[in-house]
Amino acid sequence: MAYTVKLDAFEGPLDLLLHLIRRAEMDITNIEIARITDDYLAYLAEMQEEKKLEPASEFLVMAATLLALKSRALLPRKEDPAEETLRLWEEALDPRAELIRRLIEYRRFKAAAERLRERENAGALYTRPPADLAPYDRPGELPLDVSILALVIAYQTAIRRREAAATVAVVVRERLTVEAAREAVVRALAGRTEPVSFWELVRSGPVDVDPRDRAIALFLAVLELVREQRLRVLQERPFAPPLLVPEPPSGTGAGASAPGGRASSADG
Repeated sequence: MAYTVKLDAFEGPLDLLLHLIRRAEMDITNIEIARITDDYLAYLAEMQEEKKLEPASEFLVMAATLLALKSRALLPRKEDPAEETLRLWEEALDPRAELIRRLIEYRRFKAAAERLRERENAGALYTRPPADLAPYDRPGELPLDVSILALVIAYQTAIRRREAAATVAVVVRERLTVEAAREAVVRALAGRTEPVSFWELVRSGPVDVDPRDRAIALFLAVLELVREQRLRVLQERPFAPPLLVPEPPSGTGAGASAPGGRASSADG
């Protein structure tokens, strides 16, 4: 069952971003990523502290997207031989141009919804009394000059047409839920002593699921597992492939590495 997450007066992360951009008097086509990222994270922190709200996954995904864009804008860009990894990363986290396009599209639809609401409110003020349609509602007597045989033939013809109609097969592409993605991540990390590449999980996912949907579902699952302190995400350098390291159960220290460091090998 679909539901809408509303933080304060904002429905979804795009609505919140649009408000922050207007408040900062920015041009939507030239967003200051660093400033808008700080405002966005500050707002989420305030909502979580004051109202004891856990931000929904879509708000966390937008926060991760903004942080990636901010780091890309602030850090010097270096040549990376892993072009395929960088391309897949940029597809999972929309680039700045894609974010601007989504904001413009959302603003257009929101303005259209406001106009429709105004027209609906204006229509509610229309008080003209309904017309009397009784003179036009008299059932007329239609002559039935048709034989029983003609009715049977017409019925059989209609049945044949219905049976001859082509059956249209609708193929619906499977979607990977976040819960199924969580189970896939947990299974992939079970018993592993070496870090597992995030993109290895994406490539080994179900083939009947769209690759983009698969990457997003697995990314959301990783965020939730990190929040639950069931795994850590490491990077050897900026824009390197993210590595997933399972956290040991509480009270055990075997296989754990220092926070922020690389996962240790199992040999030796």
